[in-house]
Amino acid sequence: RKFRQRNALILTVESKRCDIIEILLVHGGFVNKHPDLCNSPLELAIRKDHIDAVKLLIAFGANTNEETNEDVECVTPLILACQLSNLKNQYSIIKCLLENDAEPNQSVSFNPQHQHIPYRTPLVAYIKHAYDRRLDMRIVRLLIGYGARVSFSRGRDSVLRFLRRFQSNINLIELLCDAAYVFHPSYIAECTELDEKTKLKIYQCATTPCSLKN
Repeated sequence: RKFRQRNALILTVESKRCDIIEILLVHGGFVNKHPDLCNSPLELAIRKDHIDAVKLLIAFGANTNEETNEDVECVTPLILACQLSNLKNQYSIIKCLLENDAEPNQSVSFNPQHQHIPYRTPLVAYIKHAYDRRLDMRIVRLLIGYGARVSFSRGRDSVLRFLRRFQSNINLIELLCDAAYVFHPSYIAECTELDEKTKLKIYQCATTPCSLKN
């Protein structure tokens, strides 16, 4: 059984003391999740919205794709950063993770013990959790620029069910349509979260070739 006790490094991350974090890491502190604990230092640095600690931990080799917090929700660093819409440094943290090999399409691994966990990709997690008026198009473009997959179908990378609050955001709809690799007409038609106007817009994008002009 794994526990939620905190070791010295995790306590220091929570206190946002980068000077002490570095000392502990230099002297052999576990930069990734300790085998006996549920949380990793990187996970907690993200939750604390501490970009300097995130950068420091990554510099010491923190795994940007490690699954943690498995007894509650099970997340990767990128999924966590995408779904924490209250982070003031959200864009910078997501950018830092992507620049250090975080997988833009990784969802948590299937595990019979995790059947309650939604297997969403980082981009879908971001759209689902973003505040209506604070959705940052820079983050959407950043994730897509690093290869995030988008579909209007079913599956982990489908955005269909999470666009209800953003139907008036034409720029978002068009960007997602341009990036999508699959459109499934029957799933779009059956989607009760979208109004007919938005569905028509998606159909038009799906059936109209993109311009070759720069």
